[in-house]
Amino acid sequence: MSDEGQSVPAAPWAATVEDLEALLFVVDRPITRREAAKLLEASKSDLDGLVTALTTNLAQRGITLITHGDELQLASGAVQARAVLAWVGTGGSDLRQPR
Repeated sequence: MSDEGQSVPAAPWAATVEDLEALLFVVDRPITRREAAKLLEASKSDLDGLVTALTTNLAQRGITLITHGDELQLASGAVQARAVLAWVGTGGSDLRQPR
């Protein structure tokens, strides 16, 4: 008997730490845990695990995951303040253009 033409049911999608990081990267504001869980189709406990894992993963990368109450947001790490302040000092201008 051939399986040709028959579709195989997709495995349930499970959100990953990388999915959470990508979501927080593109959202330009703090996002609530409820919003993140809904967008990632994750339970509260699964999201809590992703948040914990992401916090650990980011620790050595110059990025931090800020959690304030129910909100989550990515930010530059304190050690990277010099680089961030250099950009802020330009007023966000296009550095390719001579001044």
